Amino acid sequence: LDMAQYAYQKYVAAAKPGDGQAQNALWETYQIQRDRKDFEGAVATLETIKNSGKADGELALEVMYRISEVNTAAGRPDEAQTTWEKMRSMKPLNSAFRLQALAKLGEAYEKAGDLSSAADVYEDYAHAAPKDLAQKAAARAAALRKTPGGAKVKKTAAAKTPDVDGDVAPEGGGTMVMPSDDAPAKKAAPKKGGKPAAKPAAKSAVKGRRGDAATPEPNLPGMPAAEDIQ
Repeated sequence: LDMAQYAYQKYVAAAKPGDGQAQNALWETYQIQRDRKDFEGAVATLETIKNSGKADGELALEVMYRISEVNTAAGRPDEAQTTWEKMRSMKPLNSAFRLQALAKLGEAYEKAGDLSSAADVYEDYAHAAPKDLAQKAAARAAALRKTPGGAKVKKTAAAKTPDVDGDVAPEGGGTMVMPSDDAPAKKAAPKKGGKPAAKPAAKSAVKGRRGDAATPEPNLPGMPAAEDIQ
């Protein structure tokens, strides 16, 4: 075991709650593990950072992105792609780590021939990226939409499910016997010569990051590197 890694891990183990240096020690441990190609250890350390209770927002996105990098280096592209997919719903939407994950995800879909999904990702990218990159992403998505297999997949309404008697359930979600809770109740007709029927009861209304960590530049397939874009 690397002595530096041992020292960092020992520090983390002895650190008191709220010790900011402990997270720095974890990042250093991760870097040593990655350099030594201890991919399982690197992912485990990143998971520790993620589960520390302080990994939210930008830090959580960086941790997820680093996990995808480790999985890519370890020859596990499917796991990396799964991580990029999870990052799509994370915030902040304009995080460079999230945008870079989207760029890589779109590229992965293109290589797999899933052009519709790739266009979806680039459109997502365009909604959050800086103006110049957003325009390029939107143009890329538009170009893919025009290719065979690139059209946007339309969501179809779920088919109605027949009940046990072969009849289709009525609109509103009720059964053939009982109406839906949302369906308006019919007023009972008063009996002749008697008192009006009682009204139905009303429904209840009660219902670290590391300071020296390099931020990735969000690039897209077929586009120049971000540092080359003026």
